[in-house]
Amino acid sequence: MFTFRAIARRGLAACCGLMAAAALAQPASAQEGARRVREVINLDTGLAQPAPAQEGAPQRPEPVAQTQAPAAEAADRAFVITPGDGRLGTFKTVQGQVTLAQGDTRRAAVVGGALLPQERLSTGADGIAAVTLRDGTVLTLGPDSSLDLAEFDFNSTTQEGSMWVKLARGSLRVITGLIAKLQPEKVKVTTPTAVIGVRGTDFIVETRP
Repeated sequence: MFTFRAIARRGLAACCGLMAAAALAQPASAQEGARRVREVINLDTGLAQPAPAQEGAPQRPEPVAQTQAPAAEAADRAFVITPGDGRLGTFKTVQGQVTLAQGDTRRAAVVGGALLPQERLSTGADGIAAVTLRDGTVLTLGPDSSLDLAEFDFNSTTQEGSMWVKLARGSLRVITGLIAKLQPEKVKVTTPTAVIGVRGTDFIVETRP
């Protein structure tokens, strides 16, 4: 089963147009995965949801909403990693079991670590991972999920490039960066049953066997 949803509070549309009613029939595991993806703390974007206030606890002031344009937000997230190691992105959040595999080689993902070319990113039942790519795109992978960054090219001088994310299973939240801002036709997300052309800046994709 495949589900695509744009994040409503961003007020932006996506061009997928596929199976909106399928979200109503998704299994509990998919709903839980999507919920955890939405709630994961992302230090780059400040998109974490505040925890409910406890009775009798001192009240903290509400955070001030950010007013940056999407392009400015993406620019702030971009160009923050150490050059020269060939990485495509840097892990900002790692919770539970998160592994990277290339052929027979496997390693654990760590905060500040690199996502390298041709690596498959996978999470266990308790896993969550958020990685910021070189153009400022943020990929947040939910529990029991797997993806390949099949294509990623970004020129930091011209801010041009291309990106292809292959979601093999599970749930994925995408906050797009400079590539999608300047060349949205060069960004796509695929699942085993669908191809998604990106027309928004914040959306969730779910796919289950």
